[in-house]
Amino acid sequence: MQFYSNPFYIGSFVFAIALIISVINYACPACKKNQVMRSISSYKLPTNDCYNCGKEVDEKN
Repeated sequence: MQFYSNPFYIGSFVFAIALIISVINYACPACKKNQVMRSISSYKLPTNDCYNCGKEVDEKN
């Protein structure tokens, strides 16, 4: 029981959940297509350009 109440153990789970949520929500601002999760069983590593519309994803205005 001591292991599960360790703050580093709890913190790593919170960080992992936050990272998974940010990956799922990573989308192109122009066409709103997700850049990582294509479907439940398919994913693609993101690049600088959107795979759907070709615009730059991380464009700084």
